[in-house]
Amino acid sequence: MIPSHEKKGQALLNWKATNELPWGILLLFGGGFALAGGFESSGLSHLVQNLFTNLPAWPPLLIMAIVCVFVTFQTEITSNSAVTSLILPILATGAVVFGIDPRLLMIPATLSASCAFMMPIATPPQAIVYSSGYVNIRQMMKAGIWFNILGLVLTIGMFALIQVFVWG
Repeated sequence: MIPSHEKKGQALLNWKATNELPWGILLLFGGGFALAGGFESSGLSHLVQNLFTNLPAWPPLLIMAIVCVFVTFQTEITSNSAVTSLILPILATGAVVFGIDPRLLMIPATLSASCAFMMPIATPPQAIVYSSGYVNIRQMMKAGIWFNILGLVLTIGMFALIQVFVWG
């Protein structure tokens, strides 16, 4: 399939190896990056940034908690890489609009993107486990929701303390 210049007549990648590639996983993540690119090029991310200016003046910790919950559950249906590449610039702008240290929104959001445990698309290891055929989505969701909740509680609690004791 891919010719080799070193050995004439031999391929670097043959059809047998190509058939064994986890194409579903590759397409999931490629689709996530394409979705993030589409949000940028269509102006949707700019529209979301503008929405920040119309929100009421909420306490910073409440905003951080809402962001963490949103990101955790968004990464259940979109790859965590795509979510973070889309949401971090929006959070940086939103933090400045709210007069909040951007780290209080961006770091917890990044951690929350890694705390999605319910769906196969959330992380590559979950996609691999699901593609094995030993577990179904319902089983993953039943077990994963508790890890999602634990991740949210730990992330929000940790950054509530960091915000108070480290960043003032």
